[in-house]
Amino acid sequence: MAAPATPDDGILHGLARGQLHLFRVLKATLRDAYGKGAMADDPVKGVQEPEYVREKVAIPSLAYVKKALRAADEFLALEIVMTVGCGLRNGEARAVNISTSWRTTSTAR
Repeated sequence: MAAPATPDDGILHGLARGQLHLFRVLKATLRDAYGKGAMADDPVKGVQEPEYVREKVAIPSLAYVKKALRAADEFLALEIVMTVGCGLRNGEARAVNISTSWRTTSTAR
């Protein structure tokens, strides 16, 4: 499978993974309650587990990164540099407070 086409697709992909985990925890909890006699019927009997297929990770080439940097504004360029150069994930890079980071590096010098 291809990498997410847009950042929103990546977010939805992450939600699907989280929902699968949530389903498994809820299923185990309900089965435990049923097994201990707290429920008369097994509420998850016959319920099909959601399908989750892990997508292959796409690593952009250096030429692609350079092209993206040329096309990006200063904020997106900073995000690209932090994700490619520092290994931050999209959400981590977006959460960086530029003024705080600047003060930290300026103070450290």
